[in-house]
Amino acid sequence: MIREKRGLSAVVATVLLILLSVSAVVVIARFIIPFVNRGLEGTSCFEYRDYFKFDESFGFDCYKENSGVYTYILTIKPRADNTGAENVRGFGLKFMMEGGGTTANFIEGASPGSGIEMFNGGNIRIPVSGGTSSVLSYNYTAGSKYTKVEIYPILKEDKICDTSDSTKLSKCG
Repeated sequence: MIREKRGLSAVVATVLLILLSVSAVVVIARFIIPFVNRGLEGTSCFEYRDYFKFDESFGFDCYKENSGVYTYILTIKPRADNTGAENVRGFGLKFMMEGGGTTANFIEGASPGSGIEMFNGGNIRIPVSGGTSSVLSYNYTAGSKYTKVEIYPILKEDKICDTSDSTKLSKCG
């Protein structure tokens, strides 16, 4: 008894290889390319990772309490070089306490409000290296006692970057 051997024809094998290749391209286009693009979008903040720092040389970075209302006084400076300063729109502060926290954004030219103000009054200014505004002090008033604050840059395209610096808050001496 002779059995006939049957196999795939060359045409069927070629069609299957083409379908396999198309499927691989679809997987790459659908998952890998968006993953890489998201990773590249995150690099816009790379040069701002250490842009703002708390300046503790003035003895601020503390709070005053008056009848359950806390006024936080913070002194902030930018890094020494002006690299990328034209893209900085402001900075945000993340006040933290056990069990929660809040954020406050300080945007260049904004009017004081919602507990946010310059230490000496006036519209919000952002510190810039060199000159008279290289170190600036700010007040933030809230009804909660926070123990730590972090600062992060806000870029002109409203991109919020990662934390640049943090400090513990204590009562002003």
